Amino acid sequence: VMGLPIASDPIYIGKSRNLRKRMGTHLDPATAHNEHVGALSDRESVEFWCNLMPPEQITDFRHVDPRSDLYAAGATLYTLPTGKHIYELPRKGADRMLMILQDEPIDIREHRPELPTALSQTIHRALARRPGERFANAKEMRKELVAIATA
Repeated sequence: VMGLPIASDPIYIGKSRNLRKRMGTHLDPATAHNEHVGALSDRESVEFWCNLMPPEQITDFRHVDPRSDLYAAGATLYTLPTGKHIYELPRKGADRMLMILQDEPIDIREHRPELPTALSQTIHRALARRPGERFANAKEMRKELVAIATA
């Protein structure tokens, strides 16, 4: 079972129907270490969350907006066909943060060169370093994804 920060409320994946009663309304993989929850190691947890974190969440976390969620959606869309994260993060925490702040995500076509160019461009637009270069909102991103899927 894992809570994913994709919607305003976490999405729970797993078999236990009464997990919310036992764990509360938010399940953080970094603290999910009990018999009812498949726990991630600390390293896996940090790597998972860092690969969803847009640069502005590090530099100005009090003023993030919905475009930060589009970044996380882009990171998720990147991982689905590749099985890889957008970065190969170093072990040191400071180095991880520097990579997120300074480096571009690995081009998705390095892992899956056969992906349609339009899909690759859409995913990387969602992963743009500057929020103003991402989609304006989820509706705009969805429209582009639907156009790719129906082309």
